[in-house]
Amino acid sequence: MNSGNIINIQIEDDSDVPIISLNETHQYYEYLRDGLTKRGIQTLINTLAWPDSLSIDKAIIPNTWTALEYTVHHSTRDAYEVLRKHAPTNNPFMVMEFYPGWMDFEGKKHHTLDSQDFAESVEKILSYNGSVNFYMAFGGTNFQFTNGGDWELVYNSITTSYDYDAMITESGDAHETKFLAVHNAIGKYFPIPPMPTPPSPSPKGLYGTIQFDFYANLLENLHAFNILYNINTPIQFEYLNQSFGYVLYSTQLNNFIDRIEPLFLPWMQDRAVILLDGIIQGIIGWTEKDPITLINLHPLKTNPNPRLDILVENKGRCCGDLPTFGCNFKGMKDKPRFGLKELSNWTITKLPMDDKLVNQSMTFNWKPVTFNMSVISSLFYRSTFTINITQPLHSFLCTDNWGHGFITINGFNIGRFSEKGPQRTMYVPAHILKQGSNEILVFESDRRQTLINMKERNMTFVDHHLWTD
Repeated sequence: MNSGNIINIQIEDDSDVPIISLNETHQYYEYLRDGLTKRGIQTLINTLAWPDSLSIDKAIIPNTWTALEYTVHHSTRDAYEVLRKHAPTNNPFMVMEFYPGWMDFEGKKHHTLDSQDFAESVEKILSYNGSVNFYMAFGGTNFQFTNGGDWELVYNSITTSYDYDAMITESGDAHETKFLAVHNAIGKYFPIPPMPTPPSPSPKGLYGTIQFDFYANLLENLHAFNILYNINTPIQFEYLNQSFGYVLYSTQLNNFIDRIEPLFLPWMQDRAVILLDGIIQGIIGWTEKDPITLINLHPLKTNPNPRLDILVENKGRCCGDLPTFGCNFKGMKDKPRFGLKELSNWTITKLPMDDKLVNQSMTFNWKPVTFNMSVISSLFYRSTFTINITQPLHSFLCTDNWGHGFITINGFNIGRFSEKGPQRTMYVPAHILKQGSNEILVFESDRRQTLINMKERNMTFVDHHLWTD
């Protein structure tokens, strides 16, 4: 790389934790640096550090410069001084990752950051003749299953929305207050045109309420997917050559009448829906309120040999995870136990829910939705909605009254939804929509309330994001 628009490349150790030694971190950074230069990269290369002595010491290696990352809760003066202590010359003061908000986690509070506090912190960096890069300047979306996870004492799944409370929102609009506040802060140091008010948001498409009239039971339509038979021990996603989606582990129980035994999963990630003869028994998962791996299976009087299904979802791999945490391998390994008995002879169904899903769903046995229907299994729903304008607009689809799952529109997976919040709406970009009839497919793996009025099996388009309190 000898010319062009790229003037700098950052290398980063995102598992920056104290238990990794100084020498090991230096070797890692040198490996990354040398890997770039051996491949012809001739730009500037920087490392990244938090504004403390240990992190900066780990990041300083020859033939690179070191940038900082921090939040408004850090002192810019202290950050500047500690950087100058370890890199007094030939190292610019740049905050390469300055956070206007933070990512949201499923079931946690929606993150926001006061606009004026953030703008004042930007101004403080510039007052030290510093440079700043915003992470994120433009909020994003974890479409399909591209959301990650994070490990802070416990595992947390990142939401589909990656809006980050950024200056430019997920749908491309100026933040109501933060965009103008940051603009004015920068304007005190650089000649930029004045902006009395922030740009107006783009118009949004209000395409009405979608009523779902047909459903298909996942367990009754496995013929559409890749099935592996007679597997003695469950296999993880990665060893099935599957990166995302779900895997279904199924086996037969024997002599089950009048028995109530605990089911023990020795190792499972990230979230498992437990079904017995197609009826949901409970949920096991790191992100559940009670993250236990024991669940009582209630006997079905009518069948002494019921089928046990364990539907495991990959909720997102961790960034900067240490291998011993095991956060990045998904599915089940080792044999589950039912009571004292190990369960073997598994059938494994790969459910990547990828771009083949639309064609696969055409082979499903679709049934009409009936009112006051109990949702006791993992179900697909389908419907259509009509757009009358030639150039569709961005929109948001509200998932209130739905449980856990994902949505595809015209074959494009717009991401996961969860009744645990904080995200209540899904961003629908204009480019996946079309004039005329649009197809929507929803998969709901489970929900808290099983008996519902099927009139509530609908979703409504709105013109802005909604979040739980």
